[in-house]
Amino acid sequence: MDTDNKFTSKIFAFMQGQRVLVTGGVNGIGKVIVREFAKARAKVVIADLDVEAGKRFSLQLNDLGGDTRFVEANLQNPYDLENIVVKTVNYFGGLDAVVNNARPFLSPIPFPENMVEWDLSLDVMLKAPAFIIGHALPFLEKSEFGSVVNMSSTNAFTVSQQSVSYHVAKAGLIHLTRCLADELGPKGVRVNALCPGLVDQEDMELALTNDPRNQKIVETIVPLQRACSPIEIAAMVAFLCSPASAYINGQAITMDGGMSAVDQFRVATDILDVHS
Repeated sequence: MDTDNKFTSKIFAFMQGQRVLVTGGVNGIGKVIVREFAKARAKVVIADLDVEAGKRFSLQLNDLGGDTRFVEANLQNPYDLENIVVKTVNYFGGLDAVVNNARPFLSPIPFPENMVEWDLSLDVMLKAPAFIIGHALPFLEKSEFGSVVNMSSTNAFTVSQQSVSYHVAKAGLIHLTRCLADELGPKGVRVNALCPGLVDQEDMELALTNDPRNQKIVETIVPLQRACSPIEIAAMVAFLCSPASAYINGQAITMDGGMSAVDQFRVATDILDVHS
């Protein structure tokens, strides 16, 4: 899927002129969201810890006609949680959408050793989104289509190789989404969560399915037989910020190609039959 797709282009077209704050917007899915929004002529603040890469990325987008600003942000710092909202409003005169996408790098170590990263996980992926929404609320209320998209994961529902604190933070983010959707809906602000499954990251040295073994696994466990593209995720974020989704609120939308709908026993049987 790409932005030349006519349907996708129409979705991104809504972002023209919209003022958006994206956390974790320098790498991975966040980078693609920022890039596609900038191409659609949205005004975007990129909040991230990586100062050098963030400034370079913002300049690249602006050289291509974008309107972006980079703001350094440590999402464990209460000052930065407010500052990124203040600077967005100062730069663009308001705020229409918040995309809480940031996630920290977590070590692949088992429980209970990985509990040393408990505060880091919950601070960045659960506490920070709540506080950012709180700071942004007065401005989102003034927007015609005030919207928040919280980037969760299918790991909110299932267990993977990620750390326990990652799973807990992503699950908590979904319930935060539901609570705030209920409380902020009467104020005209919608809050939804997006839960990607297997994703082929664009800016990683090797995408997941570049490995033939991984591709075979994906074909076996995902009914659509492919991993998700970050552009598809960016398009869904744009949709959730658009008038087309005006009655969607408090939802955790799963983007996994149907993987969660498949019976695990049947999948295991198919795999064993292939290799028997």
